[in-house]
This record gives sequence, structure tokens and C-alpha cells, in this order.
Amino acid sequence: IDMFTETQEIIFNLSMGKPIEIVFDEKMNSYLSRRILDFMCGILYAYNGSIIKKSANNFIFLPFKIDCKIENNKSVDFV
Repeated sequence: IDMFTETQEIIFNLSMGKPIEIVFDEKMNSYLSRRILDFMCGILYAYNGSIIKKSANNFIFLPFKIDCKIENNKSVDFV
């Protein structure tokens, strides 16, 4: 896994208005998952985006002008 390439891809997708969903593995190092979450918060701040926490380990990162509705904590509809 090339973290630099993946980071560039995430930033590019957010800049193109595409939402990103990240599910952290429960076995993942909590320090690393916190760093990823902090990084994503910084990107969203720059793009005037928002975060939706679906569960303890599942986050949806929304760029500007994208809204979503969660029904029954199962499906996500982007509007």
C-alpha cells in the first residue's frame, strides 16, 4: 500500500465533489486511525466539507455542496 498515492487520490476525489467513506478495522492501531481522522478533518476544513459518523469505526467525509441522509444506520443517500 502506497499511503502517499492513496492520499493524493482521496484529496483529488474530494476536490471533484466525491464523498469518501472510511471504515477503520478494529485491529488497526488507534494512533494511526486517529492520525488519518485528523488528516481528513484538515482536508475537509480546507474544502468546507463535513463528516458523518455512521458508527464508532465508520466515517463518511463529504466535500462542499454534498449532503446525505442516513436511514436506519444502513443506507446512505447523497443529495
